[in-house]
Amino acid sequence: MPKAARVARIIAFILLTICNDIGGYATGVLFGRHPIAAQLSPKKSWEGFAGSVSRFESYHVRLTGALTRLDEGETRMFTGVMCGS
Repeated sequence: MPKAARVARIIAFILLTICNDIGGYATGVLFGRHPIAAQLSPKKSWEGFAGSVSRFESYHVRLTGALTRLDEGETRMFTGVMCGS
């Protein structure tokens, strides 16, 4: 695997984590009305969870396209592992 592909995978992993956190936070703050588990974490909401998942998936699709151009063979397996599929 080329060095550029390895570096791109590390950057993609970090970016997806950041997008997941920001999407969940922003959506939860703006639209959060229904708590997931009020006793454990009163600020977590189902709306924040949905925002987190949707932001993650939208950026995952974009990054998968960019990674596929770098390294066709192993990218599908890598993105499946990153997304828990």
